[in-house]
Amino acid sequence: MNLVISVSGGETSGYMMSRLLSSNDYDSISCVFANTGQENEETLIFIDRMAKYFNINIIWLESVTNHNEKKSSDYRVVSFDTADRTGKVFEDMIKKYGISNMSYPHCTRELKNEPIKQWCIDNFGTDYAIAIGIRTDESSRIPKTNTYRTVYPLITGGIDKQDVIEYWESMPFRLGIENYQGNCKWCWKKSDKKLWIIAHENPLVFDFPKSMEEKYGLAGANDDGTKRVFFRGHRSAQDILNQSAELIDDAVYQYQRDLIIREYHQSPIGGGCSESCEAFTQESLF
Repeated sequence: MNLVISVSGGETSGYMMSRLLSSNDYDSISCVFANTGQENEETLIFIDRMAKYFNINIIWLESVTNHNEKKSSDYRVVSFDTADRTGKVFEDMIKKYGISNMSYPHCTRELKNEPIKQWCIDNFGTDYAIAIGIRTDESSRIPKTNTYRTVYPLITGGIDKQDVIEYWESMPFRLGIENYQGNCKWCWKKSDKKLWIIAHENPLVFDFPKSMEEKYGLAGANDDGTKRVFFRGHRSAQDILNQSAELIDDAVYQYQRDLIIREYHQSPIGGGCSESCEAFTQESLF
């Protein structure tokens, strides 16, 4: 069996990778990362740094959308230097499938799951398993049905959030972003407080989702003709910016930011998209 480690760019998947690299239980071990074009730059730097530190080849993939075909996304191989940082990959997916949100959560499926799966098939046929970085405190994120040949080594090993934190605290480098920021700059899965804090820190982060809503609000399966927006409660990126401006001044920002960081470190349970947008999880398969 060939093991393919899905490297999301979060510290949990990085910890999983470091544990599995020395395993003798597989015919081969590969590491892949699927870039969406909307990752925080710190995420890309972290992945590149891990590859150099562990002296491994992490294969960088980007989704290739198949327009005018009833076919899921393919992939192309890129690198740290050539990876999309403007959202072109994301936009190409939106042209076909429309804006992703709670009702249409297809972004991770088409930008991460399908490209990684297709790379696995091209390289190993059916003789592979995909390792996903889900900890014991995140077990609710494991899909009820396994359609992607996934395995969860951290669940099997009894690894929780504290194990991951302690590991990276002992290392010479870390991810370099706070837990509320996550790998995707503006992910619609984040809580309102996190989105408002991010908008207060850097409102330009929302330029991309604003542009996509303006250009592709009616793209995809919009049977009723209603323009789609990204965020819960049928809110647009501009709505998030307006709410942040109304509710988050400098004092509130500092208090809420510190509170979210403190709660993350004190709580025994991790929070979904707080660290990374992980492929092949319960919320990414639809």
